[in-house]
Amino acid sequence: MNEDAFPVRDRQAALSRLAGREALLAKLEKSFLRDAPVNLERLEKALEDGDMDEAALVSHKMKGEANTVGALRLGAAAKTFHEAVKTGKAGALPDMLPLLAEETRAAMNALSALER
Repeated sequence: MNEDAFPVRDRQAALSRLAGREALLAKLEKSFLRDAPVNLERLEKALEDGDMDEAALVSHKMKGEANTVGALRLGAAAKTFHEAVKTGKAGALPDMLPLLAEETRAAMNALSALER
């Protein structure tokens, strides 16, 4: 999957997912900004520990949370990562982690810019 085909952030997609509920989106954006770095750390630790169940759980969570707030590139990267975990491609995961980290930072920057 080519993550570059998706925007870093698509607010309209997020609002569409949430039936236009602006207040809910604002709440979820704050949660995302709080949780994204923690999720990335959990994923890194899961890979270090060889815990593919945890890696699957966290990457799935990242995918869902990213897509919900309209961080579509991160959502796509997390989906690709999750699929690699689920199909037993553990050897590829360390090479995929930097892109996931980069997309997490890009999504956080895009969402943080809204708060200024």
